[in-house]
Amino acid sequence: MTKKEKQNLVLSFFLLIFLGVASVLFLNRVQSTSEYQTLWLHVQNYFPLYVVGLIVYKILGILWPPIPGSVLTFAAIPLIGWQWALLTEVVGGVIGAACAFQLSRHYGSRFVLRFFGQSVLTRIYSIKIRQQHELEALVVIRSITGMLTEAFSYGLGLLNINFRKFLLATIISYIGTIPVFYLGSKSI
Repeated sequence: MTKKEKQNLVLSFFLLIFLGVASVLFLNRVQSTSEYQTLWLHVQNYFPLYVVGLIVYKILGILWPPIPGSVLTFAAIPLIGWQWALLTEVVGGVIGAACAFQLSRHYGSRFVLRFFGQSVLTRIYSIKIRQQHELEALVVIRSITGMLTEAFSYGLGLLNINFRKFLLATIISYIGTIPVFYLGSKSI
């Protein structure tokens, strides 16, 4: 692992931990206070702007991996409800994945190498997908990669993958997040 990869990994890890802890502390501390009520009223008054902002943040989280886009959309559940939070997660995630796919397809492996390093690039090029099973393979890859979903969005753009199948697989892979957001709404 190169020095750049280690720096990105450490930055991502600490940013994720910080935002996760901050959102939990924030929700536990202020949910019943007047500050929370004021925040909730502002979100309701500017609801479309807030939702668009979450989608843009999620897109940026896909395009620049150190930004943890899912943490903020999950933390928005008490403010906008789990359905809207899930919608922002899916819309932002699909648009971001499509942009990452197209960026890597246009700029090539040197572009992906700058973000993720040689080890991830080598793993990406080792993926062999039969064209007749492309959709199924993409759904599985997108569903099980977890934190590496950004790397695969960029990486699959380097392979000879059909863009429409990639988009469909990305949308299908978000089905697994429905119970997470629903259960998240019940626990907050």
